[in-house]
Amino acid sequence: MPWDWLFDNPVATMRGPDFLAVYVGFAVMVLVASGLAVRWLVPPSPVEPPVIDGPPDPYEVAFLRGGPPDVTRLAVADLMQRGLVTIADEPRALGLLKSKVLRTVGSGEGVADLHPVATTLLETIGHKPRQPAVVFRSDFQTALREDMQHLETSLREEGLLTSEETLTVSRTARVVGSLLLIGLAGYKIAAAIRSDHWNLGFLVALTAISVIVLMIVTARRRLSAAGRLQLKRWETAFADSRSAVRSTAIGAAPDPAFLLGCALFGVVALQGTAFASLHDAYQRAAASSGGGCGAGFSSSCGTGCGGGGGCGGGCGGCGG
Repeated sequence: MPWDWLFDNPVATMRGPDFLAVYVGFAVMVLVASGLAVRWLVPPSPVEPPVIDGPPDPYEVAFLRGGPPDVTRLAVADLMQRGLVTIADEPRALGLLKSKVLRTVGSGEGVADLHPVATTLLETIGHKPRQPAVVFRSDFQTALREDMQHLETSLREEGLLTSEETLTVSRTARVVGSLLLIGLAGYKIAAAIRSDHWNLGFLVALTAISVIVLMIVTARRRLSAAGRLQLKRWETAFADSRSAVRSTAIGAAPDPAFLLGCALFGVVALQGTAFASLHDAYQRAAASSGGGCGAGFSSSCGTGCGGGGGCGGGCGGCGG
């Protein structure tokens, strides 16, 4: 038969229990090699963050803390504090129901010294009333990408974000490791099916577990160790900026401490303040999205990443 030569080798003809033992050893080697590659094949990032010599740029803090979603939230708060946008009730369903909408209310003196991200966001919002969630839509984020790129570049140069080299090695290790693990398992599955063996459950489960462990082993945080330490230092050094959020009024003169408080402590800092409508709109949108990280609304999102079995009667559980 065609392709007979492809399956005429010890791996293809190996009994199921023996192959499972071989596969476990192979998976361990792949996992160890991938983990060492991510750890050793990149230049070390600084352990100590830069010295704090004054209040940081709130937009850099927001990007460090939560990436583009946090920067977008900060820009909306910035525009609202300057009186350039507002959260208003808009009737719907024959006036029986109301929904919160984001709308511009003018362009005053506060436009001159706006951060580029806030300027671009204000232009993108335009004069049409919009649902608050719209600012996280892909077209809005695309418009803001260039301005946010400068924030990311600056933070990487300071060693506060994980280096591109580390992320590239991590992605490469994941791809190569997954191909090796899935490739060997797939080859054995094909050989088993060809010889009319269908007891493949254990091999499929073992492969899935190995790939999941690979994802964990090669994962790298967005923030470097220095970046995580710097955030904690900023939160301690500028803890009083949270009180500035509570005392700031809408339409008042721009207050850097207000923006820094929003950047450091997130949307939750707006609760019970003059900006409570913005906090409430974000919370309702997050709840309707079905999760705390949905629609980019949560003030912070974290991520984190067994099984076993036996086989009687020498079936091996992998088609051997």
